Amino acid sequence: MQTLDAISAAGMIHTWRLEYQEAHHIFDWAVQRSRELGACFPMLKSLFFKSMALGNQGRLSDAISTLREGIRLAELNGERFWLSRLPNTLGWIHREAQDFETAIRLDNENVTLARELETPEGEANSLVNLGHDYLSLGESDRAFGYFQEAATIYEQDVWYRWRYNTRLQAELARYWILRGALEPATGHATACLKTAEATQSHKYIAWAHKVLGDIASLEDRVEDARREYEIALQIVDDHPCPTTHWRILIARADLAGKLKDSPAAAEFRGQARNVAEGLADSLREEPVRQKFLASRAIREL
Repeated sequence: MQTLDAISAAGMIHTWRLEYQEAHHIFDWAVQRSRELGACFPMLKSLFFKSMALGNQGRLSDAISTLREGIRLAELNGERFWLSRLPNTLGWIHREAQDFETAIRLDNENVTLARELETPEGEANSLVNLGHDYLSLGESDRAFGYFQEAATIYEQDVWYRWRYNTRLQAELARYWILRGALEPATGHATACLKTAEATQSHKYIAWAHKVLGDIASLEDRVEDARREYEIALQIVDDHPCPTTHWRILIARADLAGKLKDSPAAAEFRGQARNVAEGLADSLREEPVRQKFLASRAIREL
């Protein structure tokens, strides 16, 4: 079991680094080995991180089915640790599919579960998710309340707090941008970048550069914005993450539009459409796929 845990830990690192081939190889082996041993905990751990790799890879329905299987096994075996983490991860996939109604329901369910099972890290992740959900829906005050709750947990509990704090800093940067307060936004984006670089979390390294690009664009620092977006795009070229890639491309297209460079704006927007179409094609559940295609973000794209 120690060997299985050690190998799974290596898979976790590959997942955070967006190294999909290595992650899937490890977790497919770990799931099979866990079945042979009748070991529920490492199987759920493998399914959990495999679903994260699938989601970041843009294989949304594969991630959904993997998470549903994990939730089924956790409920069947009364596995409290993973039961307080799996629903909000499923909520993340629905959020990437622009299905905010389902995401909010799952995140609220996970907050309740995590509190009942006394797992602060699971609660904090769900609170950050809810803040993201409501920020996307234009309810910034409500979103900020969830971010404050997550920050309180960060001060009180140390288990994997670096992971959700990376996300929390990114969301707080987004919140302050929407409020027009670019100084605190820069501080949070820089904090996100620092933690992401320290942990080689390529998705959030790219996202932090994208947010810093947004801030530079708003401050009319055009060359700084261009540089930040190009860094972000290079990272997702090297470490593909379609769920993040299309948003960076839209930001780069908007900058090109701001510079009256219509051909470049059209090129970047076309690339973003191609990435989004790939995400739509990955959704086998027709109702979820239709929600994605009908969402405001995709229609505008």
